[in-house]
Amino acid sequence: METITIKSRLLNWANEFSNSIYTRASEFFFPSVCHACEARNKMYDHVLCMQCTYEVATTDHWKFVENDFTNKFLGRLPLANGASLYKFVPGGIFQKLVHKLKYENKPEIGENLGRVAGRKIKEHWSKPDLIVPVPMHEKKQWVRGYNQAEVIARGISSTLDIPINKLITKRHATQSQTTFHRHERLKNMQEAFSLRQKYDLTGRHILLVDDVLTTGATLEACAILLLDIPNIKISMFTLGIGLSF
Repeated sequence: METITIKSRLLNWANEFSNSIYTRASEFFFPSVCHACEARNKMYDHVLCMQCTYEVATTDHWKFVENDFTNKFLGRLPLANGASLYKFVPGGIFQKLVHKLKYENKPEIGENLGRVAGRKIKEHWSKPDLIVPVPMHEKKQWVRGYNQAEVIARGISSTLDIPINKLITKRHATQSQTTFHRHERLKNMQEAFSLRQKYDLTGRHILLVDDVLTTGATLEACAILLLDIPNIKISMFTLGIGLSF
């Protein structure tokens, strides 16, 4: 009995030692830094430290059926739900996160914030049947390495345990939308997307996901395609929402 106890203690000690080495090595090569201020004090299961989490401009969309998000589509689309996590304030913390997500090869930002969104959706909305990320043209995705909307969708999917369906494809690249007004953006999106429906989605609840909502032209173009599905129910989510569009 004593021999077994000694062996058990030695095994426990060895496991603790190896876990400690692994943790220290992981921290050395992949330090838990805040993606906004880059301090080494990131919160567990989040991309921000406590200070930046406190300072980032959040929305209250989850509390209201009609909000700044859904009002952008008022009279244009019948939405079940719509929300963003953060307000896109020029020079703010969220802008830094979006820049790193899109241009600095940081897909973990999108996936982490997608999990945060998933918890909000679980608390406030009826559960969607599937998630559809806004597609990126294949050439642009090849250059970037991933579609940020799909990365966000993965985080939501992992929290809600619902599938992702690449139901919409982008047939051709579009001009940069940065300087366009809403009607110009919508025109720019026309004919850019197509629906590749492989399943009977009649009566399903679909969650459309993108990174930032500005005029809503991209999401609207995708939603118009989905409205061809009988009795479809559409909700939308983006990480951020622009304030001046």
